[in-house]
Order: sequence, then structure tokens, then C-alpha cells
Amino acid sequence: MTAEQKAVSGFFPGDFDSRGWGFGVGMVTHAEHPSAPVGQYGWDGGLGTIWRNDPSEQMVSILLTNAAWASPRPPEIALDFLTGAYALVGD
Repeated sequence: MTAEQKAVSGFFPGDFDSRGWGFGVGMVTHAEHPSAPVGQYGWDGGLGTIWRNDPSEQMVSILLTNAAWASPRPPEIALDFLTGAYALVGD
């Protein structure tokens, strides 16, 4: 997407500042948090699930909960889960 398209799109203000869309899933284009490195893609499900794939680490992360989200952004438990997954990856 162009900068002009990103400025008028998204689910919330600034939604495309650090990510884009490809293959119908979210793609990280700018790292803002240790849980989301550039190149990671997946789907954040508002009904309590999250799936992420990171080809550079050959890693798939899936979190299933029974709690619906209160916001379109992932809740802290999801970010903690993904941050912990990356902490287990050795370089």
C-alpha cells in the first residue's frame, strides 16, 4: 500500500504505521514491540485467538483463549505469550 492509502485505511488510527496486509493476513513492516519483528505475519482473532508465523525463525505461534478481546489490538496476554516465545529462540 502507498503512504496515502495507509493514511486513510485501517481499523484504528495509525493501524498501518507498522504493518501492512498480504495474503489476507497482517504483516509486520516495522518493529514496534519484541513480540512482532519485521516479516512476521498472521491473524489476531478478536474472539480470543492469535496465530503468527515468522519465516526467519522458522516459528509458528498459536494462542487459544476463551476471552474475547476488548480492542482490535492484541491484549497484554497475547503480547506476553509472543514475547515469551521469542525469548525461547536461541540465535
